[in-house]
Amino acid sequence: MDLNRCRDAYRDAGVNRDAAETTVSFLSKIAKSTYDKNVVEGVGGFGAVYRLNNSSDSLLVSSTDGVGTKSRISVALNEYEKLGHDVVNACVNDVLTTGADPLFFLDYIATGELVSDIIARIGKGIGDACKISECSLIGGETAEMPGVYSNKDIEIVGFSVGIVSERNLLKSSSVNVGDIVLGLASNGIHTNGFSLIRNKLNLDNESKLLTKYFDELKCELGQALTTPHKPYHPLIKQVKNNIKSMAHITGGGISENLPRALPSDLAAIINLSSWDIPILFNLLEKLMKVDSSEMFRVFNMGLGMILIATPEAANNIRSILPEVIVIGEIQERNNGDQVKFV
Repeated sequence: MDLNRCRDAYRDAGVNRDAAETTVSFLSKIAKSTYDKNVVEGVGGFGAVYRLNNSSDSLLVSSTDGVGTKSRISVALNEYEKLGHDVVNACVNDVLTTGADPLFFLDYIATGELVSDIIARIGKGIGDACKISECSLIGGETAEMPGVYSNKDIEIVGFSVGIVSERNLLKSSSVNVGDIVLGLASNGIHTNGFSLIRNKLNLDNESKLLTKYFDELKCELGQALTTPHKPYHPLIKQVKNNIKSMAHITGGGISENLPRALPSDLAAIINLSSWDIPILFNLLEKLMKVDSSEMFRVFNMGLGMILIATPEAANNIRSILPEVIVIGEIQERNNGDQVKFV
């Protein structure tokens, strides 16, 4: 997979991944300088883990994320409620990867012009999504920032906290050779890769494509693109005790996110024929005129959450959730990539 080519495509879309990595590295050093003895896992995981007090078995897990430029498409199509679901599920799904149960959620909404009806619709989506993931919406901030955002621009960010006992904390270190890699389907693009889509399809200037009906999708393109980020809590809570480690497949696709659920000396061998890539991704590949390696580098390609379990536990998971797919297994890394597609 040509990572440099993928980076160039994203840079052309206005996203500099190299600069982002440099910035994260710098900020990580600052963050680590503030850690106290209760920090169990800090920057780098899907969720940061903090001990509730010095002697407690209870751990708090937090994650923050935003909807990003998906909001541009949703605003163009007047799909505000969906954005509320997007921001909650993007955050809560990260928290789930540690084995935690969601506790509460806060939101931040910024716009150039405060329109009460629009904020209310986003808020309804947030509230409905919180109910699905069994967490409480306990606060937030709404900012009107003319001159910083255009009147129609909306920035939506969330912050989620969950709780898990230390004995039930999912750890990458528990993964062993021979463990099974399982996939849970996504329901679309979720909330990553929209800057690339908007750039390649020129959607900011040619928004008519969003309302074009595609027979293969059985809907308009915009409807498919704005499908809300899938909530995995209703599924994960049924099989959590069978899972060793878990990865939420967001920006960077499988190849960048799955390694975060693995020890450094092991690799996941992923069978590309084990699942059907959804039609939407194949259509976007054709419309954007990019190759499949770039698609895999950016998008979830139909798998929103990946679980790792022993063979026996994998069978248990599949008996409870028949929709779970076996997509690979864990092997020794042997100095190669941590994710190998075969």
